Amino acid sequence: MSETKDCAPDVPGAQRRTVRSYVVRGGRLTPGQRRGLEQHRDYLLEAGSGRADWQQIFGRTAPVILEIGFGMGDSLCQMAAAEPDKNFVGIEVHPPGVGRLLNQAAAAQLSNLRVYMGDAVAVLDDC
Repeated sequence: MSETKDCAPDVPGAQRRTVRSYVVRGGRLTPGQRRGLEQHRDYLLEAGSGRADWQQIFGRTAPVILEIGFGMGDSLCQMAAAEPDKNFVGIEVHPPGVGRLLNQAAAAQLSNLRVYMGDAVAVLDDC
């Protein structure tokens, strides 16, 4: 689902595709991943609300580390747990990975991790 835009106003019919940062992969949510998405929404951030205020989101001032495309979330969760003095933000389009990471974050009681579920290009443009 790519948008097209006029490439140049003086070139009739010239168009280009919008950049996407991902290819949606198939896959089903396990019951645990679905539970993570439903029960641990407090870790999720919503794109579309404008520039992010990290101090308000995390309730503190700290360096923010961004990981784009964290997959199933194992390394992001480990980094956040290992460096509690930093805030971590992950962006991932794959719901099973997001659900798994939310479960991991909740189990580890991480307060320095937040997640956007969506296309990184759109999230970065907005936030």
